[in-house]
Amino acid sequence: MKNNISLIAFVAILLSVTAAHAQDSLTTKKNKGGSTITLGSRGLKINHDRKWKHTNLTWVADGSYYAMTRIDSNDYVYTIPNLRNYYGIGTDTQIKNIALVFKDSLGNIQTGNMFIPVWQHTNSKKGAPYVSSDATCTTIPAMIIDSTESVTIHFHPYDSRHGGDALKNFPGTIFIYTGIITDPPGENSSNDKDKEEGDFDTHWGILDLGINTISDNTNYNSPAVKNFLNVPANRQNSSLFNLRQGKSINVNIYPFMETLYALKRKNQKINISTGLGLQLYNFRYENPITYTRNPNNVVLDATSFKKDKLGFDYLNVPLMITFKTRIHKDKWLVYGVGITAGYSIATWTKEESGSHKVKVHDDFGFSNFNSCLTGEIGISNGIRLYGSYQLTNMFTTSTGMVQHPISFGIRFFAI
Repeated sequence: MKNNISLIAFVAILLSVTAAHAQDSLTTKKNKGGSTITLGSRGLKINHDRKWKHTNLTWVADGSYYAMTRIDSNDYVYTIPNLRNYYGIGTDTQIKNIALVFKDSLGNIQTGNMFIPVWQHTNSKKGAPYVSSDATCTTIPAMIIDSTESVTIHFHPYDSRHGGDALKNFPGTIFIYTGIITDPPGENSSNDKDKEEGDFDTHWGILDLGINTISDNTNYNSPAVKNFLNVPANRQNSSLFNLRQGKSINVNIYPFMETLYALKRKNQKINISTGLGLQLYNFRYENPITYTRNPNNVVLDATSFKKDKLGFDYLNVPLMITFKTRIHKDKWLVYGVGITAGYSIATWTKEESGSHKVKVHDDFGFSNFNSCLTGEIGISNGIRLYGSYQLTNMFTTSTGMVQHPISFGIRFFAI
């Protein structure tokens, strides 16, 4: 019991500490248009959702700003000689937008949340050349193509409607901070495509559906077991607890999971997740056994039951590490391990024989706490298999019984 309480406390502490570290030491600017520009050590966020890719973090870390050249009173220019070389990406990644923030030499963000579309050769879009809605920014060439051509960005502070007023009378240097939004192969099929390392996200509605079996390590010669099993001596063995395997069901429901994107590379990702959910066990027995109260015993009933069920409902806290390895252009091998800590909110038996139906709630000599080792494997946006082994004994030590549930099945709506 103490070990399970400690595990739950550890998970709670881990969540609070990790969430605290997730808050960047940032420079924030709220534009007149309502967007919040937040700049920190891991990149740039807009409205608390980090969407920018391939930003140059030296701009944040050591002040290596990219100075724009002033060519007249209302025109500052900066040239990117080659988009792919500048951002360090290969030809297998599609550039969707160039994102921009401008600052003065005092470090004040002047305008942001500006995206210059990049047209694709393979998905050409027809329309007018790009000019920002307030004429703050223009480009040469007017239509940027995802190629090796040079792109010159023009910033016009006198035309700014997003907080650029401070630049109008400022004779010094204006600096540009750029990044791009990309669409790497396979990312569209993943629900973490817009996330960066260090980001948190909430996933909703994870469901496991599987079957149960039992690992029985009981010493049926021990006095405690013989006292607990109020059945004939020749039935005091593991076969007493044989299950109707296909009807012994495990269901795990996680309404939400909080995920930390701990590692994100082109071909490898690591996520750490935790949350709160329900772990539901149903065991259907072949033999007409009954768990009794006062005292807690197992007896054989003279009636042959149509349904003889033992059920556990646990409030469950998982801690999961999930690995994703790219195996094809748009496919990822997903595999993970974890541990869960649970507290029983209901233990019950249900017996049915014709019109005879009895459902009883009690602990029946079972432990109120459990802890499980879990694992999963599958393909992104495809079938995902899970398995779990209960590390803790189902029963209290006073019964002498030693049984550990094992569950395996299919995971739906996985992370």
